[in-house]
Amino acid sequence: MLKILGLIAFVFLLSAPSSQAATLYIDPGVGTLFRGDAITTSVRIMPDKEAGECINTIDAVVTYTDNIQPVDVSVGKSIFNVWVEPPVINKEDHTITFAGGIPNGYCGRVEGDPRLTNIIAEIVFRSPGMQVGGSDDNEVHIDFAPETRVLLNDGQGTEAQLAALGGTFTLEK
Repeated sequence: MLKILGLIAFVFLLSAPSSQAATLYIDPGVGTLFRGDAITTSVRIMPDKEAGECINTIDAVVTYTDNIQPVDVSVGKSIFNVWVEPPVINKEDHTITFAGGIPNGYCGRVEGDPRLTNIIAEIVFRSPGMQVGGSDDNEVHIDFAPETRVLLNDGQGTEAQLAALGGTFTLEK
């Protein structure tokens, strides 16, 4: 009887609809950073192709731990060309906020394009060479706050289901 119930549960899980979502992520997602060095990370978006999603707006809040500092944010390589709120670094709150979009939407990389054409912004972070106070933690986290939203290009401003993947870096001495 237990085997039959297990088999029924397994079949039910296989037949359940999969969760589809746009993915907003930090690239690279992992790495090592030596004290005093800088790293450039990209904020990237990938609409859910299986669902036929196209996105046109992002309202993002990037958070980071206090053992790393943002130095610059660039949107020169961004797929977005309209900025409602250009990137703003708030060192006191450990956040970077921005809101922008692309007319007619972005539906994902064009097949055969060898470049990753899904950059929203590039953020340069620097690890302090010597640190007085702050965190002694050797792990850096760059994440997206829960209020980060992605809107679909559906003419109604529907909020896309979102998978937000941050980055984790190890600080070496």
